[in-house]
Amino acid sequence: MQAHALLSKQSYREAFHLFQELSRDNYVGADHFLAWMYEQGLGTERDVLKAFEYYMFSAKAGDGASQCGVGMYYLDGVVVKQDLIKAYYWLTLSAQSAEQDPSSECGAKTELERLVIKLTEEQLNEAQELFRA
Repeated sequence: MQAHALLSKQSYREAFHLFQELSRDNYVGADHFLAWMYEQGLGTERDVLKAFEYYMFSAKAGDGASQCGVGMYYLDGVVVKQDLIKAYYWLTLSAQSAEQDPSSECGAKTELERLVIKLTEEQLNEAQELFRA
């Protein structure tokens, strides 16, 4: 894909615009890259709120790496109120995605293991119930 080649060449502004076009054409993978580029300020102004919105859109479409991104935002309380239960939900989805598609592995399983230690038994039960719903 041309947009990925532009990233490799560090032509971030051009890549950003191409990913925007791909996103408008409903290419879900583009939303993950737009989120990352907003998060890092590559090819555009850094905007973590837009990054979160693009991660969420892509995560809801099933992108494992974006699910990890959403989970980390909830875990760290970046742009959204810290919510360990929602973090558990999204990191669990991401970890499961990585089992199906190892190329989407982004460290969700490790973060999930760290998170479980922080949760009370009540929080863990609530998180697991949310995931089962």
